[in-house]
Amino acid sequence: MRVFSWSELDDLAKFCFSQNKNSALTVGGFDGPHLGHKSLFDSVLQKEDFLHGVVTFDFTDEYIKHKREFLGELSTVKQKLEVFENLGFDFCLMIDFSSNFSKIKGIDFLKMLGKSCSMQFLAIGTDFRCGYKLDTGVAEISAYSKQVGLELAVCDSVLFDGKRISSSDIRQCIKNADFSTVDKLLVFPFYLDVSEIRWLDSSFNQGEKIAHRNSFQVLPKNGAYNVKAICSDKAHSFSTVLYVESDFLRLEIPLGQDFEPIQKITFVY
Repeated sequence: MRVFSWSELDDLAKFCFSQNKNSALTVGGFDGPHLGHKSLFDSVLQKEDFLHGVVTFDFTDEYIKHKREFLGELSTVKQKLEVFENLGFDFCLMIDFSSNFSKIKGIDFLKMLGKSCSMQFLAIGTDFRCGYKLDTGVAEISAYSKQVGLELAVCDSVLFDGKRISSSDIRQCIKNADFSTVDKLLVFPFYLDVSEIRWLDSSFNQGEKIAHRNSFQVLPKNGAYNVKAICSDKAHSFSTVLYVESDFLRLEIPLGQDFEPIQKITFVY
């Protein structure tokens, strides 16, 4: 899977031209990603003889709007890209919410996608909006698609226990340590991507590693949690306890366990 930034639209255009195919796309924050998002992915991936692309953002719109109250992302950019690649997408356009991008009108945004990757199919959710001050919703996109001959699929929300699946609700489940429900709703089981976290020896407790709580992912409420730590060598993992505190994460290192770079922490429930 090829990954392009918004500043690399010309490179994306060259890539699509070299493949001599039109593109089928879906656009969204895709924090999770969860099963509601997968219905959009499936709509795109089932289009034969198309390049399959996903357009997403390095921050969710909820983070942009509610930074102070935001609990954290469900997934890092690295995790999202892994999901997209495993599902079979040909390319991802990763957009940062720069001041210039945020001022683009929704229809102009769609025109730019059409020009850069020959978008001929678009899958969106019923509540999708884009553009400056969210000026473009399903009605506007539907009218635009008829003008330019763009095939549009508006996918219904996916329900769980009679309620629409949302990233916000899944974040709250993680906060409440309801990992069983979380794993039913996500495309992949929830884990903490700690590949960029720097662990230091604890000065208080021998046999512990400590890290500043600067992970951008949502964390459960303060407490002790049984976890599995997966090292850079995926075949190497160990069971231990993770302590979530107000300012720090503390990880017990079992006696005799050599500490190696940890990539993932999964919660055992």
